[in-house]
Amino acid sequence: MQRPDHLRQQVQAVVGDAYDTKVNFVARVVDEGQLPFVGKMRKDANLKHRFTGPRTGKPGRPQLYDGKVSLHDHSRWDALPWADECMVYTVMAYAVSLKRQVRVVAVCWPGSRTRRTEVLFSTSTTMTAATIIALYRARFSMEFLFRDGKQFAGLSECQSRQVETLHFHWNMALMAVSTARWSQLRAQRAGPLVFSMEDEKRRAYNAFFAEKILSILTQEQTGQKCEDLLADLLSIGVKAA
Repeated sequence: MQRPDHLRQQVQAVVGDAYDTKVNFVARVVDEGQLPFVGKMRKDANLKHRFTGPRTGKPGRPQLYDGKVSLHDHSRWDALPWADECMVYTVMAYAVSLKRQVRVVAVCWPGSRTRRTEVLFSTSTTMTAATIIALYRARFSMEFLFRDGKQFAGLSECQSRQVETLHFHWNMALMAVSTARWSQLRAQRAGPLVFSMEDEKRRAYNAFFAEKILSILTQEQTGQKCEDLLADLLSIGVKAA
């Protein structure tokens, strides 16, 4: 899992979801790829507090852990100020399933009955809680790019087996979605981005269709030729037999 040279200075971390939080995958990313891993943990993750007390001086292995980390009681966690409606806590802990020290961040959203808690983590113990949350949210926002690419830009519809052709097709599909998103971002600078690829595609098609109709109306046509042009107009996008 070696990184290409041109990516060494660009990639900050590898971000995955709860499915990727497995010891084999995380170990390859951290140990072989030399990258921190940011992910999500189960709500019943087995975590242990590090023992920071004084050594007893007695023979034998020194104490390493100081009890299990509670994901519901955050009295031993560090509370962080946050601008959103959620509460954020962080703690350094040993993840038993990953066999390594991690920085854990608990994001708690208040609810009417029970509050919802999301447990994020990073294998880089020096990474801040704000960076961990920002990276994980950025990964989630990327899901919309692939979703819109598959639904509206034909991302998964290339039938070629040539590597260069596949790369070109994927790049063009993702660039089409990114360009449409950038266009909407420029038009909505005053507020948060509200983007719909379906609406953007519909607007582009309506503009094309309107221009096609106007190009026919501005010309002097005979009745038969006008009917032929209208027939061609109504056949736009129809699949060939």
